[in-house]
Amino acid sequence: MPKKKEKEALEQLIKDQRENALKEDLRDARRQYKKALKVIADREEMLGFRRALAGGDPLPRIKAKKKSSRTKDETCPVHQCGDWHVEEHVDASTVEGYNGYDLDIARQRAATSFIKSGKLITLWKNLADVNGMILHLGGDHISGYIHEELQEENPLSPLQATRYARSLIIEGIDYLLGNKIVKNIKVVCSFGNHGRTTKRIRFSTGYKNSYEFNMYLDLEEHYRKNSRVRFIISPSRRTMVDVYGYKLRFHHGDSIRYYGGIGGKVIPVKRLISQWNKKETAHMDFFGHFHEYEVVPGFYVSNGSLIGITAYSDEKFAYQAPQQALSFIAQHRGFVGSLPIFVDDNP
Repeated sequence: MPKKKEKEALEQLIKDQRENALKEDLRDARRQYKKALKVIADREEMLGFRRALAGGDPLPRIKAKKKSSRTKDETCPVHQCGDWHVEEHVDASTVEGYNGYDLDIARQRAATSFIKSGKLITLWKNLADVNGMILHLGGDHISGYIHEELQEENPLSPLQATRYARSLIIEGIDYLLGNKIVKNIKVVCSFGNHGRTTKRIRFSTGYKNSYEFNMYLDLEEHYRKNSRVRFIISPSRRTMVDVYGYKLRFHHGDSIRYYGGIGGKVIPVKRLISQWNKKETAHMDFFGHFHEYEVVPGFYVSNGSLIGITAYSDEKFAYQAPQQALSFIAQHRGFVGSLPIFVDDNP
């Protein structure tokens, strides 16, 4: 190749290398420029918030949506009220000081459960319309005489305890109605396994030998002239109630057999519910008996207890503070949530 052409080719190569280097520098400068713009924007936004917090520029306001012509999704609260064991005495020294229980404490905790339930329902009215509610009297409002130690320590007989529990329930219902928390109450009644006259649990005649079943009939008679209160009392151990087309199953919970295990009672409960659902499918089950507040959406809400930990339960079950349960069934969504109602002022 002639020297002239070699020289021209070399000059062109150098020129191309310089152009490529300049292009790369330009691309890098553009990247740095974009990063700088983002940093400036972030700093300006932070500066704006600082000025607003210092009393300068106002913070951007959230604008409420215009009211829709469609009404709010109505909701039915479900207050589970059970496992009170009103006459059972708990000596704090027998449970390492974690609990104490007597007739006065039972009254205080029962009142607290209704007061807090009313407050929570009132708060919920900011989200949805609430007209009526379900009050589930889930059983074991008394302890009875099914254990020898209960005969030794209970300050009231089963009949006396039943009258005492009855008075506390009336106080709660009257509170909810008198303070216009709801327009009406549907009271679903389930008898428990403690308040029975027989030594062993009976199935077909269980309701005939239940102090609580008789108490429910007395309560129904007490509110007979009050159109705002309706009782659902069934001799069956389970009661199905329709709410907005959703079938809710209520029972005490003593049909469930759970003997401990790492997974808890979830699997045994689900297995039994699936058996019951072959007869009639329930949207949710509501029960107590285990003194354990637990929520498994799509399956059940297990209620806590008013009495809390006892010397007996301390040997067999995990500790849980005294509490009841409040759940919400929405007209167009079904079960939308549950909250514990803590009834002990000393957490």
